Amino acid sequence: MAKQLSDEDLYVRINEYLQDVGNAFPLRNYVVEGEKVINGWYLKAETITFKPGGSIWFSQTAQERRTSFFIVAKDIVCEDLNQPGLISWQRREIGEQISTAGQAPTGHHGESDGESGGDGQQGAKGNKGYDGKSAPNITIFVMNVPSSGPEVNFQGQKGGKGGMGQKGGDGGNGAKGKPASQNIANCIRGAGDGGNGGNGGVGGQGGIGGEGGNGGVVTIVSIPEMLQSLEQKFRAVISAGEGGAGGEGGAGGNKGSGGPGGEKALPHCRGDGSRGNDGQLGSSGSVGENGQRGVDGDIFHGEMTKEEFDQYIWRDVQTFR
Repeated sequence: MAKQLSDEDLYVRINEYLQDVGNAFPLRNYVVEGEKVINGWYLKAETITFKPGGSIWFSQTAQERRTSFFIVAKDIVCEDLNQPGLISWQRREIGEQISTAGQAPTGHHGESDGESGGDGQQGAKGNKGYDGKSAPNITIFVMNVPSSGPEVNFQGQKGGKGGMGQKGGDGGNGAKGKPASQNIANCIRGAGDGGNGGNGGVGGQGGIGGEGGNGGVVTIVSIPEMLQSLEQKFRAVISAGEGGAGGEGGAGGNKGSGGPGGEKALPHCRGDGSRGNDGQLGSSGSVGENGQRGVDGDIFHGEMTKEEFDQYIWRDVQTFR
């Protein structure tokens, strides 16, 4: 449901228009066929005609200079009710965040006889996804829309996916078992078993998704007898961009190897020690959290009489072509 502009807010909108656009002379008939990219911050024509599926896009170049745009027309005509046309804004595709570089530290290797290797460390969390861009704002001054109006899509951009978490550290290797020991007559101690390998570290959690961009503010100003129908004729999309998906968890670290058994001591101590057990492969990290959704925009309607349109918007200017 559109909100009604107060007289004070309408005054601000008109003065923003006069400051940014001034008394620019309009085109006679601007035909929108295919994609039309606007590099400025306004379009002014006596009649704007949308061919089936035609669209107007305010360019990224224009957005570098302004965050508020204007479309001004006496008549906006859509020739095809099933493909009425579109007014929107350009934005770059958000790339996926890079994975966290490197690998978590390896667990310590067994040093003394039969010592087990240490577990690998957990990987670092993935990088946060890139934030979606917030939509700009647009004000449309129009006196007549005889049929359907175009869709006005100023939805915020979705946030980017979070980066993959870092790989977990490898498990440390177990040390060799203690060798057997004998004297001249007997075996004093049999060969010891090798140390167990350490477990691989858990992969890092995926990065949080980027935040969604905010929806824009769409303002439609018309004469009182037309305004009531414009809410149905114009389909305004001002919802916020959704947050980006969380990144994938990092891979688990490799398992550490069990150490070899200690050596026998012949003739009294027969048989080498057993090889230590290998560690476990580290588990993958958890998926990151989704990014936060942006804030929805707003839709406003404002009333101006035909006399006020002539006084403030048209001012008896000559048309161009």
